[in-house]
This record gives sequence, C-alpha cells and structure tokens, in this order.
Amino acid sequence: YQCDWSSDVCSSDLFALGVTYRMDAAPIALIAGAGAFLCVWLAGRIGFAAVAGLLALVAASWGVLASLAWSNDLPVWFTQHFTRNWGLRIEIWHRVDELIRARPLAGYGFDAARIVGEPNAVAVGVAREVDFLHPHNGLLQVWLELGVVGVALFLAWSALALFGLQRRATDRADLGFILATAIALSVFWEVSFGIWQGWGLADIVLTFI
Repeated sequence: YQCDWSSDVCSSDLFALGVTYRMDAAPIALIAGAGAFLCVWLAGRIGFAAVAGLLALVAASWGVLASLAWSNDLPVWFTQHFTRNWGLRIEIWHRVDELIRARPLAGYGFDAARIVGEPNAVAVGVAREVDFLHPHNGLLQVWLELGVVGVALFLAWSALALFGLQRRATDRADLGFILATAIALSVFWEVSFGIWQGWGLADIVLTFI
C-alpha cells in the first residue's frame, strides 16, 4: 500500500482501515484516542496529566482486574456474547497474574513468557487448550519477565517520554494529538500485542514516524 503521508486522502483511508479492520482493538483505540484528545482540548495540561495518570493506574491494575473477571466467570460470558478470543484473553491475563504473584520481584527472565506459558494453557468453553506465547499485554509481559525492577524502569521511561513530548507541544491541539497517539498505542499494548514481538515494535515505530 503506497501512501503520501501529507495527503488528506491517505489520512481518511487509514482512519477507515482502523475502523473496519477485523481487529476489535483498532476501533477501541481510535475511540480512546479521540476521548483523550477531547479531555486535553477541554482541560489542557491538567486533562493531559489526569488521562495519563488514569492510563498508568489501569495498566498497573490489569492483572488484578483480569483475575477478578475470571473469578466471576466473565471469560465464559465474553465467549458466549462476543468472541471466544476475548474469553481466552481474560483467562490468559489471569494465568499471567498468578505467575507474577508467585515471583513478583525477580520475574522469570527476558522472553520467558513463551516457556512459562506452556504449562498454563487455557480453555474457555472449548475442548482444545491454548498456550500463550506472550501475555497479550505489554506491562504484564514486562512484569512477568523482568519483575518489579523492569516495571519500574518501563513506567519511568514512559513517563519521561510523555513529559518530553508534552513540553514540545505549542498549543492544546498538539498536546491532544500527543496524548491521543499514546492512548491509542496503549490500547494495543493492553489487549493485544506483546511488547517484544515484532508487530508490537512495528506499532511503536509507526506511532513516532
């Protein structure tokens, strides 16, 4: 697909692709990004800080929230009412949360998710079990593999990156686009991509082009 990045036609094509592509995270990312932009447009840097703080809180709580969902049989409900994929992911996040609780400080080593995921296969309303090669959540993968130190470094890097970008903003529109982009990227990290996997790294590169 060839695209002139300065073209309005290209922008509209990419937006249409994001809305219609067969991936639930894409329209969710667009909606979340639009909401973040609106918050900054209305509240300026206060809105920026509030949304960024909320993102950090949700990301840090994802494993606990997934375990609560699992304990209330929500994986089965999501499988029955949406897609089997969402039920499986809640189960995966819960299994990862259990593994993290077993070794919260040290983790299991870089890129260990594909190994520790094998004996923690999941099955939601189906006979076939599914191993997870990565947790489908960037922060959970960092915690699972690199422990608390890795999480602290990841959050510190993210905060510094956002702080540096927001200092470059000349008006609320710039500030809103910066946060909207970060929020949209974070949606993919929260529900879909592994942080070291090629598609996750490609997502980061495309975000900052």
